[in-house]
Amino acid sequence: MGVIERIKNWWRRKPDPEKTSPGPVLPGPVPTLEVFSQAGHGKSSYLWSLLYMLRKMSIVWPDYLCTPQDEATKEALKGIHESVHGALLPASGPAANKHRYELHLQSMERWGDRKLIVWDWPDPVFAASLDGNRSERTNWLAPALWLVSLQDLGEVRAEILDMLFDDLMRTRILQGFAAYTRPFRLVVVLTKADAIPNLPPSLRQYLKDDPLRDAVRSEVSLLSPPLPFPSEPLRLKDESLREYLGRLALVHQEIHHWLETTLVGHMLIRRAAAYHVELRFSIVSATGSGLVDGQSLQLPWTPRRVLDPLFWALELDSVKA
Repeated sequence: MGVIERIKNWWRRKPDPEKTSPGPVLPGPVPTLEVFSQAGHGKSSYLWSLLYMLRKMSIVWPDYLCTPQDEATKEALKGIHESVHGALLPASGPAANKHRYELHLQSMERWGDRKLIVWDWPDPVFAASLDGNRSERTNWLAPALWLVSLQDLGEVRAEILDMLFDDLMRTRILQGFAAYTRPFRLVVVLTKADAIPNLPPSLRQYLKDDPLRDAVRSEVSLLSPPLPFPSEPLRLKDESLREYLGRLALVHQEIHHWLETTLVGHMLIRRAAAYHVELRFSIVSATGSGLVDGQSLQLPWTPRRVLDPLFWALELDSVKA
């Protein structure tokens, strides 16, 4: 069975009801979504844009609520909101961003209620030596995102992308999670995709035409007139959500094919298969524009496709193997 057929069969399956109903609050800061990234590959910016968009999703899910579960998360969301509107970026450096975000995502279409706990912290694989006293725990059983900025890797390091992936998998195995008995669910996220020079035109167009971004931009402000919406307001449920996820699967396949045209991409995909990884690909642009002075953006934040990796993670976590 080919990759396309397997993904189509995946969408036909139903989410596990036990996973979509609210569960008990787990003690301790156990992440429900792991995010791996080398320094400078856009982890903090991605998390800012993801949290910002999650706050706004009531515009397409009328019954949905996004609620911070502690005071630190609530204050962080306020700061993110102000920074996004001020075209400011997260502070740089390993000590600048040490945050745990904990949210209750209530009444999502398809996935129901979920707790989202994610760390913005020096990476346990790619920056482990920067902080030897990590207080958070890596949840290797949770779905994970691996954020990769190809242009920040540079031409030489991009040629060893499969070896960086091997570092990730070996760390997981050394911590007691065998590749065969506990398969890894991983979404490889190509960050800063608007700046990838050789991104295929179809993927560049997909990045640009983000209906969720357009829906959020159409939000009616309390103090200013609304932006004109190009068509009927988007409601992401039932058939429209299935169509969105179907397009997401096709984009995964396009990225897969594009990467396989390169030697390192082919080796990455083969290595993932050897480790029995449930692998998905996605592209995002957290900010949507370049920098002016190293700390501010040319344009206001315009997150593009930043919810796609989370949707993949929710799917990977919802359906029984």
